[in-house]
Amino acid sequence: MLKLFKASIKTLKENLKKKNGDSWWGVFWYLLDPLMLFITLLFLFKIILKVQEDIYPLHLLTGLIIFNFFRFTTIQSLHNVNNNKKRTEFDLGISVLANLFHSTFLHIFEICLLIILLIYFKFSLIWLLVYPIIFLFFLLFTFGVTLVLSIFVLYFRDLPRAWSILMRTLWFITPTFYFIEKTSMIFFINLFNPVFYFLYISREIVIHNRIPELWMILVMIYGSLFTFLFGILIFQKSRKRVLEKLKNL
Repeated sequence: MLKLFKASIKTLKENLKKKNGDSWWGVFWYLLDPLMLFITLLFLFKIILKVQEDIYPLHLLTGLIIFNFFRFTTIQSLHNVNNNKKRTEFDLGISVLANLFHSTFLHIFEICLLIILLIYFKFSLIWLLVYPIIFLFFLLFTFGVTLVLSIFVLYFRDLPRAWSILMRTLWFITPTFYFIEKTSMIFFINLFNPVFYFLYISREIVIHNRIPELWMILVMIYGSLFTFLFGILIFQKSRKRVLEKLKNL
């Protein structure tokens, strides 16, 4: 496990150097996407549609950075596997883990944007200390999903396109940029959306400074652990077939 971790860190450093060189432009371009979307949606809802909620900027940014992490990590992993699977030294597990570290590194800068906004609106930063615990389970969930996707993409070349469409659909279903009532149909639909639990719990703690319902916390914890273990199991079961598939590409 330690060997895999070190190899993943080495791959991460190589990927960062390959993409960005010695500059920080890669981080800038990564942040620009959710930032521009944040500004556009904020203008649309606050200025044009005149949403009265004072916390809307925080509500919006939290939704964008959490969903963006999941979307970016999964899509980027699929593209990495597709682009590098013919390399003789390619290791699927290392590739997935390195990509997860890369996304986590970039997510830190998104959290910095959130901290700036919390300070601007005079919100307490104490509750933000709980976020790393939530994010840890989010990492486990994302890693499990990414492992399974990375195996399937070896057999289905068009999976990245299909997954991108699914992510776009999920983005509208998940309340990233709008409020929902607990009695609404969209809330009921989102109970079957794993990403929603991380989003809801993060907002409840970081923005509203209150502990979410216990059952939602338990769904998040057990759902994350199940997805993580399921991804590991599928990866281990498919390891020989994956190696054979990579050799025959």
